[in-house]
Amino acid sequence: KGVAPAYHRYSVTIRFTRREEPFQVFDIDASLSDNRKWLPQMVTSERIHLDLPEDMPQGQYAIGIRLSEKQGKFVRLIELGMNDKSKDADGFFTASSIVIKE
Repeated sequence: KGVAPAYHRYSVTIRFTRREEPFQVFDIDASLSDNRKWLPQMVTSERIHLDLPEDMPQGQYAIGIRLSEKQGKFVRLIELGMNDKSKDADGFFTASSIVIKE
């Protein structure tokens, strides 16, 4: 596999998976993110605002990221140049973790 810059803007979804209850996930659309700025062999950062659900309990969460593209009724997942060991069954790559407190 190789990596190349994206020429199209894809949908970015951030998944918060609660460590205490791995089946409790919160998917948030990061529509302000622009994956076309993510370049191979470069560290890239973006600052985007995410509205967390009000019913999201405090705790430790794994943060996953997924790119996708809607094609008619289907959603096509876009591969990222990340280690497949960090990819879950839904195509999210675990990127980091965070603790959420009230």
